[in-house]
Amino acid sequence: NPSDEKLIFDEKSGIALVEEWVTIDLNSVEEGRVEVRYLLENLHREEENLEMIFIIPAHSEYMQGSSESESMEVFWQENPVENIEELPYDNLPDNWRSSTYPTLTEPVSGDELRGDYREYNYHGRYGDQEAYKGMAFSLNLPAGESGELILSYPSYSGHYLQADIVNPVYHKIYYLTPALFWEGDAKVHLEFRLPKGGYAMNSNIPMERHEPGIYRSTLEEIPEEEWMVTYTSTSWLIFGSNYRTVHNRFVGAMMILTLLISGYLTKKKDARFIWLSILTIPMFFLIRVRGLGGVVLYMMFLPILAILILWGLIALYKSFKKRFLSEGYGN
Repeated sequence: NPSDEKLIFDEKSGIALVEEWVTIDLNSVEEGRVEVRYLLENLHREEENLEMIFIIPAHSEYMQGSSESESMEVFWQENPVENIEELPYDNLPDNWRSSTYPTLTEPVSGDELRGDYREYNYHGRYGDQEAYKGMAFSLNLPAGESGELILSYPSYSGHYLQADIVNPVYHKIYYLTPALFWEGDAKVHLEFRLPKGGYAMNSNIPMERHEPGIYRSTLEEIPEEEWMVTYTSTSWLIFGSNYRTVHNRFVGAMMILTLLISGYLTKKKDARFIWLSILTIPMFFLIRVRGLGGVVLYMMFLPILAILILWGLIALYKSFKKRFLSEGYGN
């Protein structure tokens, strides 16, 4: 902007975004890659050189020493683009900010997760500052011509794990709103690919499941909100809930019911009570307690388990001995 020398997105660029494809492809719960394809058309811009800034989440401190500009790959008309410059949040266009403060959704229940999400690291912080950064580079597109721009960069998931969550809720954000500065109403194709295994997924933009672990959506125009996806593993969610309180209540109810049946069989002098008593051992280890508290609880319960097993074996021995004597084998 010549008047105040601030960096801004050009609201009358003369360049149309005809179509956009965004694919988030995960190879693990935390890591993956994002690929973006733009189909651009120079409607009437006489100046062929385009100064581009592409907005991404700021997580370069997790790049194991590599800068984002070294990890990002950019191709224009199938040719690699060199000299990609990394811009911090305080040097980004002054006329753009993320459209919404991201809302995280627990994917199994669909409930909104509460709390200050900046405490639950995105690998790049949420908020008005330091949440994102820009990748700047130049392109050449003569007037009246079209071209395809392809960008690819590593993606690292944030995670949310409060005391009441069994499996961590991972989340990703893709900034769609900077593309609103292009001319025209672009068609947008979104695709999200989960790693192998069982997962529940939630997207603030409705998506359809096309194959196991693959979700897609097509929009007729660029939305005025960022794309936020949350997902979690469904492993060990045997009661269909990702909340510890709900999960542990079911486990506790199963253990109490098992012990009650075991006590009833004991009174009936039915030796099968011992097997039911032993069943409480694997049930106990289904209890989900976060962090060190869970380890302490398990260590405290080990002596109780030993006593239960010893008591059962003694009772079983007495039962067999009594039956043995009653049948006259002790005479």
